[in-house]
Amino acid sequence: NSMYGAGFTVIHVVEPIELAVIVFKTPIDDERVQHRYGVVAPRRVRGFDQLLTRLFAPIVAADVRADSRIWDHKVHLTRPMLVPGDGPIMRFRRWHKQFYSEATG
Repeated sequence: NSMYGAGFTVIHVVEPIELAVIVFKTPIDDERVQHRYGVVAPRRVRGFDQLLTRLFAPIVAADVRADSRIWDHKVHLTRPMLVPGDGPIMRFRRWHKQFYSEATG
């Protein structure tokens, strides 16, 4: 995955087919964030976009619904309890802080 600021992420997928999922996140207010998704494939094949939509849209929608249960109940913990596989959360927070003003960050 590659992040280009706080609200733009590209998720590179190679299996079962090569494509990129582009995610845009825009704060709406203090409580809500709008997510928009797009999918880009390297080659244009007739009918591929319709097939991709039929196959992957339900999977993406289910993943977003599952994640939204977490987002709806998230709480900022200064020192979160991490488990193996969580990744470098504190380094990510330091990097992410550059996109917020002192009042909000």
